[in-house]
Amino acid sequence: MNKRNRRGNTLIYFVFFFLIVFGLGTLVIDIGLAQLTRRQLQTAVNTAAKEVLYDVDSNGDGMGDGRENARRFVRAVFDDDFGSTTIDTLNLGAGPDVPYYDGYQISGDFHASAKYYLPDDSYDLVPAGRSAVGVYKPDLALNPNNDPTGDIVPGTFNEIESAPSKDHEEGDDGTGNNYARDDFTPNLSGNSVLVRMRRIGEESFDDPDAGTSGPPVPFIFGRGLLSAGSSDFWSRIERGTYVRATAIANATPARTVGVRDDALGVTGLFNVQIDATLWQTTPGNNLQRGDSNYSSQVQVFNEPTSTSIGRSQYADDANASLIGDGNNGGYVVLTDDVLGERLVVGFGFVSSIQVTGSQVSFQRAFPQPIAKQNASATLAFRDSAADQLTSTNASLVFQRNFDLANQGFALRAPALVRSTE
Repeated sequence: MNKRNRRGNTLIYFVFFFLIVFGLGTLVIDIGLAQLTRRQLQTAVNTAAKEVLYDVDSNGDGMGDGRENARRFVRAVFDDDFGSTTIDTLNLGAGPDVPYYDGYQISGDFHASAKYYLPDDSYDLVPAGRSAVGVYKPDLALNPNNDPTGDIVPGTFNEIESAPSKDHEEGDDGTGNNYARDDFTPNLSGNSVLVRMRRIGEESFDDPDAGTSGPPVPFIFGRGLLSAGSSDFWSRIERGTYVRATAIANATPARTVGVRDDALGVTGLFNVQIDATLWQTTPGNNLQRGDSNYSSQVQVFNEPTSTSIGRSQYADDANASLIGDGNNGGYVVLTDDVLGERLVVGFGFVSSIQVTGSQVSFQRAFPQPIAKQNASATLAFRDSAADQLTSTNASLVFQRNFDLANQGFALRAPALVRSTE
């Protein structure tokens, strides 16, 4: 083949290479951006769900400060400099937002040769009603009327052991509610909170304060594909990728608490330990240290440390006094006999406590609250010298911890029970 007959071969190769690049770009970049967006949204709702539970209803209005705190945390997750009054310049957010417009409609809703505006310092180049390329900044709706389709929904978590793989699904329940779940029942009396974020385009809510929805994650390289796909295929390219993130936090038994810091206003552990049975059965709020009736079940010790259930009880010190400001709320250690050993099995919350001579007096309430801070549902601290959890006693310790909290006698803490990672 002479040179004249080979003219255009390179261009043909380039065209095929170009098409391959767009295909790979769609798989790697467009779908990768959708996955990244989902993970960013999931990170935010995981934090938000637990944050709501810290203060689900502080004043009895069915809402609580936790919702506002959750919205503030979500804003911080997607804020460039953690400053709500400053202009973000780094474009950190929950995935890209590319508002295409104009172009030529060729199949379905797809518009070829669509345009978009690049961000510009002047912003005068962007016509009114148009947006420049940027990122989506989620902002949770507070859902004050507790719409089950909203962003923040209080309720009850229902674990379904028979079909755990289907627990985290949402769908139409036949009444037009597209967010019905088998594992969650919306109500104001439960100890769980569901938080969701969506990038599924415009979503209509009966209550405008119930929920939010951002634009689908756009296709960038996918718009350059050459395909004989159906009109529905091209409409999906034009629409973008739907992305959702949902998390459920549940009030579970507190298994770890940290030390207090009165100077910083951090609630934490007082150096007082009480027998768990005595704590839950004795009426009144005054107990005597060393009283024979209590068999040394009310003790004061030195230097409280961050601790988890399963460790041996602290050493009693008859001369020890209360460490910390007893007028501020805090936690006390609950102990019990487990296979002949006195172990920590939970924690109690007292709104105030005083140690005067041999008397320990405090104010408590049943059911015990959900910890607002410095408590965890996991075993965070395992002191090798004091940790007594073994394969023999672990199930007994965890069961006692669960029973105390489930019956309202021990502190609880938020824990994620549904999340997609």
